[in-house]
Amino acid sequence: MFPFYKKIRIEHGDDYDNFIIKWEHIMNIICVIANLIERFFHIDISNYYEKYRTKQRNKINIKHIIQKNTDVDIFIMGHTHKPEIVENIVNDTKIIYGNTGDWIQHKSYIILENGSVKLINLE
Repeated sequence: MFPFYKKIRIEHGDDYDNFIIKWEHIMNIICVIANLIERFFHIDISNYYEKYRTKQRNKINIKHIIQKNTDVDIFIMGHTHKPEIVENIVNDTKIIYGNTGDWIQHKSYIILENGSVKLINLE
């Protein structure tokens, strides 16, 4: 059983992403234009976009995320799909950051067990 004195926050994590995806109306316009280009010119824009977005997501600063969540012991998110667990000390307090990863590329998830955070990979 997980100790009751741990404060845990679980979020999707898109609040920590400053990429254009936060601008819904602009993204809708871009998607329509990209769809037209893909249909008429047979160019796979979505593949290029996904590669660029992955590079941007890897730039999300974990230390910055931890600094914004000093009121909890454990912060878990999955937005970047990059499975990892990072421990950091802030003001003499250990804060654990966990990213669950995804079920497609990494096949990973997180378990909270006996006071620890474990990253599990199915492969």
